[in-house]
Amino acid sequence: MRIQTLVVLVMIAACGGGDAKPDGGGDLDAASFPAEYLRILCEVAEHCGTYATAEQCRATVPFAGAFDQAVAGVAADVVRFDAEAAAACLESQRDDDCRDPRSRVHDDPCLRVYTGLVADGAACQYGDECASGGCDRTDPACEGECCAGTCEPDGPEEHDLPIGSPCSGDEYCVDTAYCNASAMCTALIADEGAACEDYTDCAAPLVCDVNAAQPVCRRPAEPGETCVADRAGACADQRDRCIAGTCQRAVEPGATCDVDAFDCVFHAECVNGSCVARPTTGEACDPTGPRCMGVSPCRNGTCAAPPVTPVCTMP
Repeated sequence: MRIQTLVVLVMIAACGGGDAKPDGGGDLDAASFPAEYLRILCEVAEHCGTYATAEQCRATVPFAGAFDQAVAGVAADVVRFDAEAAAACLESQRDDDCRDPRSRVHDDPCLRVYTGLVADGAACQYGDECASGGCDRTDPACEGECCAGTCEPDGPEEHDLPIGSPCSGDEYCVDTAYCNASAMCTALIADEGAACEDYTDCAAPLVCDVNAAQPVCRRPAEPGETCVADRAGACADQRDRCIAGTCQRAVEPGATCDVDAFDCVFHAECVNGSCVARPTTGEACDPTGPRCMGVSPCRNGTCAAPPVTPVCTMP
C-alpha cells in the first residue's frame, strides 16, 4: 500500500486489487481492516499520551476514511487486499513502551496491505489503483481528487541497496544504512558522540541531535535521567518531557506549565502558565487558544468534523 496522504498519525490509501476477502486467510478482510487499524492506533495514542482517550482519537482523525478508496478499489477488482500483510501491519502498530519508532518505509508491512492491479496504459482515476503507482491525468482541465487518467510506468525503484550504493533517500538503502548528504548508502552510525546529519542517521537507540550546533549521535535519556530540553529526541519515552533538566512525565491539563518548555501532554497546550486541554470535534474553540485535536479545524467557534476525502469510481 502506498502512502497517499499524511494525517497526524499517517494516512494510507489504496494500491492493488482482488476480491473483498483475504488472500492469506484469517479474520481480516478489505472492509474490516481499516477499523481495526484505527482501533489499535488510537489505543496506542491514548497509552502514549498523544490523545486523552482512544475515543477522542477516533473522533478527530479521519483515518478510517483514508481507506475508503482502497476498499472501493477491492470491490471494483482494481485493488488487491493482502490479509497476511494486514495482520503484520496491525502487529507493527502496537507500542507498549512508547519509544520512538524509526522503521524504513519500504519494510513497512502496512504499505503492502493494498496493491494496485491496473496495468500500464489502462484507464485510471488515482495512482494507487495502478500496479506502477502512477496515474497520469489525461484531461488537463479536470480539477480535484478524481480525474480520468492512464496508468503510467513509475520507473524502477530499487530498495535494499547495499552500503556504498548511490541513493536518493533512506528508504532505498538496507536497514543498516542511511542515504547521506552525498547521496550514498552509508552504515548507520553506532558510536555515541559521532557526527551525524539527520535524525535517523544513527543506529538505535541513538538519535542524531539535529538541534545542536554540531549534530552528533546520542542516546535519549531514560525516565529520571538528565536531559537537555531543546535537544531532538531528548527523552526516550514519548510520554516524557525534559522538565527542570530531567526526563519526567508530561504535565496533565490543569497543572502549571512553562510555555517555553513544551511540558504539557500532547493533547493540551500551555496557556497563561497552565496546561489546557485541546478541544475535540464538536467542542467550543477559539482561534487564539489551544488548537483543535487532530485535523479538526476551528470554524465559527466550534471544532468542525475532519474533512472527508471523496472516493473515486471508475467510469
